[in-house]
Amino acid sequence: MSHHLKLVAPVRDKETVEVLYDLLKQAHEGKIIGFAYVALHPGCDYSGDVVGTARSTPLLARGIVGALWEELPTLASKSKP
Repeated sequence: MSHHLKLVAPVRDKETVEVLYDLLKQAHEGKIIGFAYVALHPGCDYSGDVVGTARSTPLLARGIVGALWEELPTLASKSKP
């Protein structure tokens, strides 16, 4: 008997989709004027960019990203069951 291995395609993450829709809504309303992001893709690939006011004020963008970096350990511990 022959077995064929298949890669299982990752399913979309509901929380990621909801957050992106909310961010888009806020951007349309003028509540978000700049954005710095890193996106995780299947296979552990990633992409990122800085856009809008975050790009034109790199020192501010760097500070905001630094604040997120400092918050990551707290966020990670909150997500554990």
